[in-house]
Parts: sequence; structure tokens; C-alpha cells
Amino acid sequence: AAAMGTRGILVVFGLASAINQLLAAAETQVLSFFAGLVFATSLLFTPDLASLPQPGHSIALITGASLVILGNVVGGNLPLTVYTAPILAVLAVTAMLLPGVSGSYVLLVLGSYQAMLEVIINPTSNIVLLLVFGITAIVYAEVAANFLTWLIERYRDQAMTGVFAMLVAGGVLILLRTSITATTLIFAVFGLSTYPLLATIQTNKR
Repeated sequence: AAAMGTRGILVVFGLASAINQLLAAAETQVLSFFAGLVFATSLLFTPDLASLPQPGHSIALITGASLVILGNVVGGNLPLTVYTAPILAVLAVTAMLLPGVSGSYVLLVLGSYQAMLEVIINPTSNIVLLLVFGITAIVYAEVAANFLTWLIERYRDQAMTGVFAMLVAGGVLILLRTSITATTLIFAVFGLSTYPLLATIQTNKR
């Protein structure tokens, strides 16, 4: 178990370092691809939009998009510190528990992704921040899991519609962080082209 934990830490550290280097070398291309990947993921939820004209679905659509936009506005001015780490941990864990959404997506939308990568790459100088983030995530995960399970079981269609809206709005916001050029659009389309693969993976999981 200790060996597996060590390997897991090394994998996280290695991935964080690699992504950080990619962002430093080609930030526009990486963000554009990620935006396309988010759009591709959103397409997985289109079957849940059949009842969109119903009030509940329309409200979920507006609420999902509004939450992402609000998070982007607030998070863009929110520095990553020991005091803000619990907030980011709660949002990241909530996102990870939603189907099709990841913690990385939330941190990107909030503008804290690269800052978090720096913290992971330099753990010794950020040990307190990492501990606060990790402990908050672990404690909150159980509460969030129970709540989101209840929410999806009771209001599944509306919840999926809200997730769809969050993904589309987030993809647009991530894309707007780049300079819109032909290269940007090519990488976004490349990310979007992963949809058949994502759809196959989803089908095999059922």
C-alpha cells in the first residue's frame, strides 16, 4: 500500500510537471485543445436535453451557465492561499463527483489551475496549503457524494442539463482566455474530435 501511494504521488507530480511545461511552451494550444475536449464532453449530455422546453430544464440550463460565469468572475480575482484553498477544494471535489466534469476543469474556469500546478510541483514550500486543500477535499467528499447522489436520483434530467450548461459555458470561457486565431480553432476542433472516443468509453461503462 505504501509503495502504491508513493507511485501515485510520483505520477501526480510527473503529470503536474509535464502539464506545467506544456502550458509554459504552448499555453494557447493547450487551452484551446482543453476547451474542445470540454465541448466534446458536453455532447455526451445531449440526450438529456430532449425535455429542455420544460421550465425545470430551462432553469437548470440558466443556473448551470450562470454558476460557471459567476465562478469565473469571482475566481479570476481569487489568489490561491491557505485561506482560499478550502473554497477551491470544495468546488473541485464537487466537480469531480459530477459526471463528465473534473476538478481540473473547475480550476481552469476559476483561473487557479496553473497556480495549483506550481503548488504541486513545489510541495515543500507549499506544504501547509496542500494539507489544507487535501484535508478539506477528503472531509467534504463524503458530504458532497451523498448530496449529489440524492440530487441526481431525484432530479436526474435537470441535473444533467445543468452539467451540460456548465460544460458549454466553461468551454467558451476557457477558449476566450486565448487569442482566437486559426491555430486556436484547429486545436479546439482537435479536442472536439475526441467525442467519438468519449462516447465509446461511456457506452462501454454502461
